[in-house]
Amino acid sequence: MYKMILIITLALASIPFAQAADLRSLENLERERARMLSLALSHDMESVQREQRLKAMLRTLVDLERMVLRDDRLLGVADPKVRRAFKHYELTFVSHASMEAQQQVVDFWLEQQGLSTDRILSAKAGLR
Repeated sequence: MYKMILIITLALASIPFAQAADLRSLENLERERARMLSLALSHDMESVQREQRLKAMLRTLVDLERMVLRDDRLLGVADPKVRRAFKHYELTFVSHASMEAQQQVVDFWLEQQGLSTDRILSAKAGLR
């Protein structure tokens, strides 16, 4: 009886850790996408250097998106992060969606946010 209680306790205790491990690929994708967008919107470096770094990051992002799309552990997971990620395909898998739309990743992301290059260039800096 003691062994059965111990086994059940250990099985129940490992459930949250298993679910956290299931989301690791999605969390890595979100982190890398955030880094790429942060770099794209940064004004700390020259445009040529930024473009080179973005190309390198884009390859990593494409690989991570493929990993998430092929990750069977995410199937049937009821976590809100997973549901939101697949509900908003264009924002989660931005490199794949931008290729389908035949646009640059940053331009596509800005368009999904309701922004355009013209709107950004015509914006004025100031306090609201």
